[in-house]
Amino acid sequence: MKVRYFCLIIAITTFSQLISQGTKGGSVFYEQIRTLSFEERELAIEKELIEGNMPSFISSFITVTTSQRDAQGREREVTLFVSPQYLSVGNDVDFFIVPMGPITAQKVADNYNSSLPTPKVTDIIYQNSLLKLEPFTYIPRGNRNETPDILYDHSKVIQAQIKAAGKEPGIFVAGIKKDIVICSKLADKTCYNIWLAQAGRKTYSARQ
Repeated sequence: MKVRYFCLIIAITTFSQLISQGTKGGSVFYEQIRTLSFEERELAIEKELIEGNMPSFISSFITVTTSQRDAQGREREVTLFVSPQYLSVGNDVDFFIVPMGPITAQKVADNYNSSLPTPKVTDIIYQNSLLKLEPFTYIPRGNRNETPDILYDHSKVIQAQIKAAGKEPGIFVAGIKKDIVICSKLADKTCYNIWLAQAGRKTYSARQ
């Protein structure tokens, strides 16, 4: 049984040739969206990702194989094809890890014939990731943590964490972003999977 996997933590694009080679970098994209409204920003993110403006390592898939039981209790071998890092706009040397809303995430996933993950899938990916970083958080002050300035700063922090760990962009990483997940029990809400690295446990957050 093979499962094609796509999510905010690890983006899949099934056609490597779609990755643009001469596109704008993440820093340029940040400047373009920093004063836009949420709705305008989502449209811009969707356009860049669907046009393939993302680092080449996003499509360097990692194969994760696991044994799981189906609804009838039968054991199945499941193979996930996972992009090693979070969806980003830009190129290999200048990229912006871009959070987005669930509607945009689903549109991008559909464009690449992929799927958003379930909580169980994110657990499997976290367990198999090669680099588990400590989450870096910002003190909530109004809605500032949702602004492009903070999102871009967090993107640079993550890149610095990867470098400090002695790794290069493209390493199979997890644990540093909230993952939008498919959650049937909360179908009318947006559900996030959040790892609490220091405690070695996870929590779920849901909102309308």
